[in-house]
Amino acid sequence: GGNIGQGIMKALRMSLFDVKIVGTDMNPLSAGLLRCDKAYVVKGSDHKGFLNEIVKIIRKEKVKIVLVGSDFELDFFSHHKNDIENQTGCYVLTSSLEVCQASYDKWKTYLFCRERNIPYPETCLPHQKVLIRKMIRRKGFPVILKPRVGYGSRFVEKINDRKELDFFLNRIPDPIVQEYLGSDSKEYTAASFVDSVGRIVGTILFKRMLSAGATYKAEVVQDSNLVSQVQNIVRKIKPLGPCNIQFREVSGNVVPFEFNIRFSGTTPIRAALGFNDVEMALRHFVFREKLKGPKIKKGLAFRYWNEVIVEDVDFQILRKRKRGHLSGKTYLLSAM
Repeated sequence: GGNIGQGIMKALRMSLFDVKIVGTDMNPLSAGLLRCDKAYVVKGSDHKGFLNEIVKIIRKEKVKIVLVGSDFELDFFSHHKNDIENQTGCYVLTSSLEVCQASYDKWKTYLFCRERNIPYPETCLPHQKVLIRKMIRRKGFPVILKPRVGYGSRFVEKINDRKELDFFLNRIPDPIVQEYLGSDSKEYTAASFVDSVGRIVGTILFKRMLSAGATYKAEVVQDSNLVSQVQNIVRKIKPLGPCNIQFREVSGNVVPFEFNIRFSGTTPIRAALGFNDVEMALRHFVFREKLKGPKIKKGLAFRYWNEVIVEDVDFQILRKRKRGHLSGKTYLLSAM
C-alpha cells in the first residue's frame, strides 16, 4: 500500500524480466495489492504469527527473493533473514541487523555515524538539556525536532525559538533535537547499490523538492565531487543491496541527515532513468550475475496523483486473508 512498495513494483515492471509479483499488506483496501499478480492480506510484522504466515506464502508461491518496502518490515526481516532462507530457500534482501537498526532509529543513526566518522548533524535527546543549550548557543536557531522512529516528514518540525521548542518537545513522540543544516535549496537524495562483496555498483544523485515528506520533483545531478563523498560514506555504512542517503550540501560537503538501507521513494524514478536497483537485486542475488555500472540518464522527474479504479470486486476475499483473486475489472487511469 505504501509508495515504496508500489515503487518496487513499478521498477520490476520496467525490468527486462518477466516477473511474478506476490504482494502483501495489512490493509485489504490497498491500491498496491490490486496491481500484484498475487495478493495477500497479512498480520502486522509485530504479530507472533507473521513469520509463519510469510514462510507459507513464500513456499506456496515459490518466491525467489523478498524485497522489503518499509522500515517496520525491514527490522523484522533483518532479524529473521536466516530463519526464512533456511526454511524456504528464498533470498531475503536486507543488510545486517546492526546497520538496519541504525537506519531505523535516528538517535542510533547519530551514534552509528559518530563512531564511523561519518558527517552528521549534531543531535541531542530531550533530557540532555545542557547539551541542547550549548548546541543552540553555538549553532543558533532554527533546530529540527523529529521522532527517533518515523517516516516521511511526520512530526518533523522546524523550530525557530525557545518557546516553540518547549511547546513541541511535549507533543512529538520520543523526539530528538537536531542541528539545522544549510539551505533547503541544497537538499539531495542519493541511491547506491552494493553487491555481495561490498563493491558499489553505481550511485545516482538527485536534487529534490519535497511535498508531505516525499520527493515530488527530482533532477539528476551527477556532480562527481558529491558522488565521490556519498560513496565514501556508503563504504563506511557497509550496506548490502540498496542504500539511500538523504543529505544537504554544506560548504561543498555532503552531510547526511538520514540514510535508508532499503529501496526508497525515488525507486521508480531511478529505474526510468537507467538506475534500476530492483532489477540489479534480481540479477545479482537471484541469478548470481556480476553487475556492470548502470548508464544513468540526465533528466527531471515530476510526480502527480493517479487513480486505480476497481469495478465490482468482493473485498471479503482479501479481508478473510485469502489470496486476492479479483473478480471484477481493475484499471489504472492514464491520459496523454
